[in-house]
Amino acid sequence: NECLKTTNQAGAQKIVKDTNRGIADIQGMFYGKDLMAFSGEGFISENSYTQKKGKNSWTFGEIIKIFANATAIDAFNEMMTKHKDGDLSKIVEEQIDLAREIYFGKTQLPLFKVYGAKDDMDTGTVERLGTAAEWVSGKLGNLTGDTLGAWPVIGFNSTLQKGMYYNISGGLIAGTNSTGDEPSYILLAMRTNRADAFSFVAEGSGKLNLTQFKKKFGLDY
Repeated sequence: NECLKTTNQAGAQKIVKDTNRGIADIQGMFYGKDLMAFSGEGFISENSYTQKKGKNSWTFGEIIKIFANATAIDAFNEMMTKHKDGDLSKIVEEQIDLAREIYFGKTQLPLFKVYGAKDDMDTGTVERLGTAAEWVSGKLGNLTGDTLGAWPVIGFNSTLQKGMYYNISGGLIAGTNSTGDEPSYILLAMRTNRADAFSFVAEGSGKLNLTQFKKKFGLDY
């Protein structure tokens, strides 16, 4: 945090440059691959981060956020570069394992989702997710054979925020819907959760169906 507070123009611009290069690497990695979706709004200008007469053009909150962006990009690229051979099954297995970690953490106990009742007669308020092992086995069982060549498996999205940092999210295939005829996805938020100090979290922030995934990550087929 102290380094971010005291960084100069060269340091700030290096963070921007590295972040932009990382996004460009992901874009290049995904280019021409129907099952890997990229959408973005362009790049932040390094000249957005300048110092004149000792005054920064950026706030502390903004340098925290662009550094969190750089951290997110590094993590995403590290995950993807392990699978440059294009083996979809390996990518899916890793994504489902990541989803398992998001839902279950280190617990081996079964988990349950509890929903608010719509009315006094509503009894469908509890969903058993099972243990981590059961959950992974079920998800992988639904994503075998021809389905791996028919559905997009991963998405990346970056949007510009005030021209100073990005909002970055990913989409990870994590199984199918209840009927098994469409995939379901986890929306992965990669961000800082503090404005006064650097922090970074990657967490599941929602679910997407196939239509929502395509819209979020710019697929038009």
